[in-house]
Amino acid sequence: MKKALILDGSSAGDATGERVARALASALAARGVEAEVVTLRECRIGACAGDFGCWLKHPGVCMTEDDNRRLTAAVINSDLVAYLGPITFGGWAPQLKRLIDHQIQNISPLFLRVDGETHHRKRYPRYPDLLAVGWQDGPNPGEAATFTRLVARNAINFHASASVAALIDADDHNFATEEWLDALERGERVRVSGSLVPPGVAGVAPERAVLLVGSPRLRSSSSYALGRHLLDRLEAAGIQTSAVMMHPAARSAGRTAALIEQVDAADLVLLAAPLYVDGLPAPALEVMASLQRHSQAHARRKRLAAIVNSGFPEAAQNHTALAIAAHFADRSGWEWAGGLAIGGGEGLIHGVAPSQAGGRARPVVAALDVSAAALADGKAIPAQAVDLAARSVIPAWLYRAVGTLGWRSQARANGAASDLAAQPYLASH
Repeated sequence: MKKALILDGSSAGDATGERVARALASALAARGVEAEVVTLRECRIGACAGDFGCWLKHPGVCMTEDDNRRLTAAVINSDLVAYLGPITFGGWAPQLKRLIDHQIQNISPLFLRVDGETHHRKRYPRYPDLLAVGWQDGPNPGEAATFTRLVARNAINFHASASVAALIDADDHNFATEEWLDALERGERVRVSGSLVPPGVAGVAPERAVLLVGSPRLRSSSSYALGRHLLDRLEAAGIQTSAVMMHPAARSAGRTAALIEQVDAADLVLLAAPLYVDGLPAPALEVMASLQRHSQAHARRKRLAAIVNSGFPEAAQNHTALAIAAHFADRSGWEWAGGLAIGGGEGLIHGVAPSQAGGRARPVVAALDVSAAALADGKAIPAQAVDLAARSVIPAWLYRAVGTLGWRSQARANGAASDLAAQPYLASH
């Protein structure tokens, strides 16, 4: 009998997930598919540490021992996985994103080329189809388009043969479950649309800027290094600056309140984060949700600029995450000042100051400098800076080749070279 895993990422008090899960499980049962429903808010799932231990130390198994391992094993042993949750800034709900971030243990660190882009190889011989059901409180075409693009990218990276992105209203009680399942049986796939990152708009010159770092590596991260360079240039222009880490804030109500206090004191907010499974890390989304609720209650106009870096050489792979940041700004009543997408961050910057990273980082340094000058003057990040940040210093094919050698070398150093292609969850398949 075929198996389906239904993951309900709704928050307490949101009955939409329960309604969708019940309807979907009934439709699957009628087709002879056994469905397991998991309410994620009842599970213990820590944030992905970003340490690549599931690739380089214990290949295929997350270093964090909680429910993420059991659920990740269930994912790879299912024929269909359904993600259910409210669309949050055009992306996944934070609780659902926590589990999605952990899914990298089911793929290999080694690279391959898919439709002209760099992605990661399969770890397992087969992967489940993907059904994503997201709901909104009201029509928001921009967030809907970003959500659809995110699902399409997730389907590529999780090697789903068929995928469907279904958008519904939070108040719906009747769902097109048969249409969704028919589309999956036909092997349909969600397609990636063009760039959804809106251009920034001009505003007022800032007096104080705060950097929000969305990486679990905190001050040793490439995200902090990139954001710190921007802060240094803003300080040179006479702007007061500070930096705060989002992951610790997400673990404590007191720290979240302290972060919000720093944001309240600033008129320019800078977000620097790594790309996590085509979006932003779950703890960053949790903090952003708190900020958005606070901003709605305490309206004060601010500007937001973002930097997203990834280990893929193609900077365009970061566009979905930047679009999520732009939607967050809109939801918070802030002005969007633009964003920079930087590819190859892990090999390009690797936590060191961009100005010390050598010639390979010159385009990024130039992009940050141009951006800082514009932001200090109340302008948006200019197209020149966006183009510079996206510039690849080595051909993608060479990046993949060198990167694959690098992953193998790191696994060897950890004594895990022979286990790099391990399939620890295959036993129950």
